[in-house]
Amino acid sequence: MPTVVTRLLGGLGNQMFQYAAARALSLYQGGRLLLDTAALAVPGGHTPRDYALDVFDIRAEVLGEGGLRGFNGMRVAESGPRFDARVPRIEGDAYLAGYWQSERYFRGVRPVLQRDFRLRRAPGSHARAWSDRIQAAQRAGRATVSLHVRRGDYVSLPQAAAHHGACETDYYLQALAELQRRHGELEVFAFSDDPAWVAANLRVDAPLHVVSDAAASAAHEDLWLMQQCRHHVIANSSFSWWGAWLGHAPQATVISPRQWVRTPGFDTRDVVPADWVCL
Repeated sequence: MPTVVTRLLGGLGNQMFQYAAARALSLYQGGRLLLDTAALAVPGGHTPRDYALDVFDIRAEVLGEGGLRGFNGMRVAESGPRFDARVPRIEGDAYLAGYWQSERYFRGVRPVLQRDFRLRRAPGSHARAWSDRIQAAQRAGRATVSLHVRRGDYVSLPQAAAHHGACETDYYLQALAELQRRHGELEVFAFSDDPAWVAANLRVDAPLHVVSDAAASAAHEDLWLMQQCRHHVIANSSFSWWGAWLGHAPQATVISPRQWVRTPGFDTRDVVPADWVCL
């Protein structure tokens, strides 16, 4: 039985991409999937992170210390952000080292991933209360929108700010205006690591609720809530990418920033699915 190992790196959204690409490959091969978490807490040009996928009902085994000893599979390192057509064609044991930020790696197993990324435990009372509000807005005939504002290290750390950069206010206002044009009356549910900025800077002609609360919110519960909204305005963030992709309802509109990163030479055309709207 072939074994696929994927190296986990980054936060929740990045780990989901790494899992998804490897999960698809393991399914295509009829093999097993192992998760290498050793790089998460090792400084080396990235922020140390915790293993985050244990909140989901995933189908994989986490490698223990020394778990790769004796593994002789093909090592496939990502060379850039473009889709790598070699990956789905790999045969036999393989070790994937990359971010794999394109649905083209796993679009064919979407139902499996929607199941795998279900929460293992029921959401807490804070999240359930917001879920009730989202459902009430939809019953009232309003088009519910999840809107994600990523700031944090995109603003505070010079290296991250130069490479990623936070989306500007105008992007969010243009996105909401486009959704109003397409879908009429909106009700907006905003998720952010800087809720004070959202409250102070986004003035829109629609009810806007700032959901995230550092005292009560958990990232995986925010992701669960995003999926319940019908339409999505995402940031240049793997986190809200997954909120939109997993919750993509029929006739939904997903709006993404056209510029995913600011660093020249990064070709990110494969990151955003073809049916999403770029502004």
